[in-house]
Amino acid sequence: MQQHWQARINNALQQHYRWTAFAKGSSNQLFKSINQDSANAPVLIARINGANAIAPGVNRQREAVLLDELKHCKWAPQIIRNAPEEGWCVMRCYEPLIAKSLTAPQQQQLLAATAELQSIQPHNPDGLLAIDYHQLILENYQSLAVQLNDRGALEQIAVFEQDLFGLPKLPLCFVHHDLHMGNLALDTNTDTESTYSESPTHKQTPESSALQSNEQVIILDWEYGGLGNAWFDAAAMHRFLMIPSEDLITLPAFSAFNTEDFNHGLNAAIKLSEIIDALWYWAREINQQYE
Repeated sequence: MQQHWQARINNALQQHYRWTAFAKGSSNQLFKSINQDSANAPVLIARINGANAIAPGVNRQREAVLLDELKHCKWAPQIIRNAPEEGWCVMRCYEPLIAKSLTAPQQQQLLAATAELQSIQPHNPDGLLAIDYHQLILENYQSLAVQLNDRGALEQIAVFEQDLFGLPKLPLCFVHHDLHMGNLALDTNTDTESTYSESPTHKQTPESSALQSNEQVIILDWEYGGLGNAWFDAAAMHRFLMIPSEDLITLPAFSAFNTEDFNHGLNAAIKLSEIIDALWYWAREINQQYE
């Protein structure tokens, strides 16, 4: 970590940490703390935010407000200090999930977390938390596609806008928008039980109970989160985390749907998420050329 970042963060935390490189995400850099005054001090992670241009659609001010809404949730990261205006965030360090897929108990915990997330009533629903998908597309992709006269990107944007309008309607709820294995971690110093047992597929076994007694799935990186459309989290959980549709339909956001209508919506949302992924990488590659 560069000295000016280290000094600024240490001054804000009133601690004398030495920060060592921990990992690098698609746009951010992560550093791990070593407390030179106390070997027993909790280990922290400092996230140095990457440039917005290489993370299309990111909104770290909204993330800060959202994380404050989630601060009492056991599956949300414990934030020590968040300074989006200065480009950094410090949180408690968690164990990385290095497996290629979630175990059944971990899937159950993620479903429980998502159910709770969808049920939270925000303090200021009309403020910064609300996501305008049309405006997001316009600012991050359409303006760039028009500037470059990229007909392929413009066609993808048109399909996205049309299919988004056709998605089965849902009330706004809190959505992460970037659920995949890289954004999940484990708190291994907790004593937790799953609360998600509405579906027969969520019945606990002795093995799952034992596993859940000393670990909790933590959802990281809320930079794309906000009040939005729950179909996108369902699509990501199905695409990247292999959570079956019969489990996803039991989430609160989809309580009014029968199986046929839910599967239709899920398939449409998967198509939309594939389009937005392609546009994200397209815009990121172009923006990196000018960084």
